Amino acid sequence: MEPLIVVEGDSDAALLARLTRHLRLKSKVVVGHGASSAVSMARSHLALGAPRVILVLDADSENEEAIKERCRSIETALAFAASEHRWRLVMLVPDLERSLLSVDEVAGFLLGNTVDKRALEKLKESGADAKNVLALERAVNQRRLRVKLPASAAEAFLTRNPKLLEALRFAESVATAA
Repeated sequence: MEPLIVVEGDSDAALLARLTRHLRLKSKVVVGHGASSAVSMARSHLALGAPRVILVLDADSENEEAIKERCRSIETALAFAASEHRWRLVMLVPDLERSLLSVDEVAGFLLGNTVDKRALEKLKESGADAKNVLALERAVNQRRLRVKLPASAAEAFLTRNPKLLEALRFAESVATAA
């Protein structure tokens, strides 16, 4: 049975599917349609015997104490379903989309030629809602977003998000052992 990656929304699933393809990781990305539903879905899969579950959530905050408390709460809930050697929690600060846009190589690929370097910097500085930016760009540039994320962009993102990389390697360990 392949490892599961549980995410909050469709855009998270599409972006993480690209990263897992880059790592050549055979996994299944499932959408929880919201944070609390994603936690419930991860717990259910663990209770039903999934060998590895990675729960990837948006922190939706940059307040370290609030994030730590939320992680403790979710980790406690997951621990009731299965021992820690079967799951990982990854909290992306503040969220997956802004984490991706903060890496120039990824932002350049996702936004393509529709936004120049100065416009991209202004976008980052303004704190624009990255989910809306990506949704708009996705609608305009559907074909470009279906292609494989370049290795350099994926590597740059994973290097800046070591906890996510560690969790994906964790999933990879069960996939290669199977």
